[in-house]
Amino acid sequence: MYGSTEASGYYPETSRLDHEIARLKKAIISSSNRIKRNLQLYTLGEVDEVWIKNHNGPIMQNKEDSQKESSSRESIGNIEDERYNLVEVCSRIRNKLDSAEEQQKSWF
Repeated sequence: MYGSTEASGYYPETSRLDHEIARLKKAIISSSNRIKRNLQLYTLGEVDEVWIKNHNGPIMQNKEDSQKESSSRESIGNIEDERYNLVEVCSRIRNKLDSAEEQQKSWF
């Protein structure tokens, strides 16, 4: 799919980026699940409000940080996709110019 860009490192960068995004999404889901479990403990009367604030505060902060980082990484992925598209278009233009140059040489 990515053709000659593999040699320029496109695959490894994309792969690392995809793995990082997947890791961040798992962290977001894990944080959400931990917050829900803690709130269930509170609802059942197992813990008090102070405990919830002390435990859920850092989890919520980690979740927010992971969401921001994931969004940033996804933006980088979109830029890389556009870069790939631009490289492909430039390659096609170069081929057409080379072809036109060859045709022009054959006329003279």
